[in-house]
Amino acid sequence: MVGLFRVKYNKVFEFLDYGEIPDEDRKILFQGKKYDPENHRICRLPIQIEPIRTKKKTARYRRRKSYEKVTQALVWARIESQDVTLVGMLPNSTFIDGEQETKYAQEAILKLGVSPQLKLQLSGKAEQSFRRKQRIIIASRTSNEAQWAFGKIYLRDNLGFNLVFVFEFRNQNVNQTGLVRIKLRFMDKGREVLSPKSKLISISASDTG
Repeated sequence: MVGLFRVKYNKVFEFLDYGEIPDEDRKILFQGKKYDPENHRICRLPIQIEPIRTKKKTARYRRRKSYEKVTQALVWARIESQDVTLVGMLPNSTFIDGEQETKYAQEAILKLGVSPQLKLQLSGKAEQSFRRKQRIIIASRTSNEAQWAFGKIYLRDNLGFNLVFVFEFRNQNVNQTGLVRIKLRFMDKGREVLSPKSKLISISASDTG
């Protein structure tokens, strides 16, 4: 049992080598697009769930804010740099048997509140997919955003997420850097359990993977 929890991840990406990525994951990441080592950067962002040990909170508070109450984890990543685009992401939408969809959904699955709160909410269509137990992960991607919703079945067996991105730098300037904003929200059905502040993560065109 985890109980009260916090989210931990670095402010820098881990860079991956193209050759260490399994063939099936490459197909999903690139969707037929050829890998360009000059302009593409393959990055990983591990996000960990860590328990918090404290006796200062009431028993009722600990029950309501425990990881075991979470039924959905919503993750949103947005590129905030004009010359960087998102080519691919993992995991993609995943079925109960663990099989991933091969194509990216372009339709947003998360609705965003007004900044700076950025309150994430799951769309009605995505909510229905979880309700019918069709998927354990729902994902969507555009040229500058990645969105994930991790369902209760996934959360029951995992204490974190391993997010992978493929970024493309368009102007080929080795000094170019990009910024990616990451936001998470953990829900118990319609009730918020935890919503950490968003973080900006930098990525440099000079880094190699």
